Amino acid sequence: MEFIILALATWRVSSLLASERGPWGVLERLRAWAGVRYRDGQVGADPEFGKWLICAWCSSITLGVAAAILYWLLDDIAIWLALPFALSAIACILSEVLPWRTQV
Repeated sequence: MEFIILALATWRVSSLLASERGPWGVLERLRAWAGVRYRDGQVGADPEFGKWLICAWCSSITLGVAAAILYWLLDDIAIWLALPFALSAIACILSEVLPWRTQV
C-alpha cells in the first residue's frame, strides 16, 4: 500500500510541475522563472532545470528517487506527506475514467 501511495504521489507531483497552473499560478510562475517559454502553441526551455520541469517523465524519475529516499529515512512522515498527492492522483484518474464527469 505504501508503494502505491508513493507512486501515485510521484505521478501527481510530476504532472503538477510539468503542465498545471497550480494554485494562484504558482507552478506557472515557477516554470517561467526556470526558463520555460510558450510560443505559437509550442513549449520550450533553455536551461536544463526548465527542460526537467516540462517533462513529467523526466521529473518523475528524480521525484521517485526523492520519495524513495524520504521513505527510507522517515517512512511514516513520507507517507503522510505523499498521501494528499496520492488522493489527488486518484481523483484525477477517476475524473478521466468515469463517464459522468463534468467538463469545464
